[in-house]
Amino acid sequence: MKTCPNCGQATRDDDRFCASCGQPTDPRRQASAPADDRVRRSFASSASVNVAGHARALRRFWWVLVLGAVLALLAALSARFTISFFPPGLEEKEKVSWTAESRLLITSADNPHFRSKETILVPRGPGGGTGTSADEGTAPESGDPATAADDLVPFSSPPDLNTIVRNANTYPYVIESDEVANYRRREFGELPGSVTALGVTSVVTANRIELSEIPIIRLIAVADTPGDAVGLADKTGKSFIGWLGEFQDENDIPREDRIVVEQLNTPRGAVASAGPSTTLPVFVFLAVFAAFCVLAVLLDRLVPPRQPRPAQSDVEALPPVEVKKTA
Repeated sequence: MKTCPNCGQATRDDDRFCASCGQPTDPRRQASAPADDRVRRSFASSASVNVAGHARALRRFWWVLVLGAVLALLAALSARFTISFFPPGLEEKEKVSWTAESRLLITSADNPHFRSKETILVPRGPGGGTGTSADEGTAPESGDPATAADDLVPFSSPPDLNTIVRNANTYPYVIESDEVANYRRREFGELPGSVTALGVTSVVTANRIELSEIPIIRLIAVADTPGDAVGLADKTGKSFIGWLGEFQDENDIPREDRIVVEQLNTPRGAVASAGPSTTLPVFVFLAVFAAFCVLAVLLDRLVPPRQPRPAQSDVEALPPVEVKKTA
């Protein structure tokens, strides 16, 4: 058993602190504890002195803080607005824009997206075959009405999607053309905003161009309000469908040979895609004001305060000095 060097209470050998007074049982720890307290107190006192000195400097050069607050406010406003003094006014540099999206499916009259193969009747070839070309894999034309039904055999082939995919990569440029814009203006009036059309999987960069492999077109409309963006995306899709049908009617394209465009979705809402930053003006204000606070502290160190002059009553009057003349 050992005893606590502070209070004399009996402690166990493995106790690091006394259960009675709470002091370390090792005398060396007790000797170092007051030194640690002195170091902590010295740090705390120096920190309080620094805070008091900075507060005094800020009170002394209060006019620097007022000037800094005014300039910081102007800098924060200029980060978001364009300031005009004649006449006075503020105009936002960047307005909030809203984005809405619609999608168009490019298909054909026989709707090949919902079938696994196309089956037609072709004349029976020599030897009982189908009479199809082995190299091209296509069926020959059979327009002879005298061909007996027993001489026709079914011929199946995968649906033709290559033509539809090629058109889906061409139509975005048509949608952005003046002809579709004029058709939309004629049918729905003037709609504010801009429209961008591209294939759903297209990749177009400065160094890379990849065409879409899926015959679906994205219509992306950007406007100043959510309603304008939704209306522009919806009306542009309908305008392209109407313009394409009108073009096919004017050129007498048979119904079974036409490309068909279906609007997959009608946009219901818009998303804010851009706008001014709300945190940048606050950051600019704090940074400029903090710089003027530092300037006030530096001026306090560079320009020492004036010593107060003693009051007139504190000065003792000295008797006049008599000057004696000597021969």
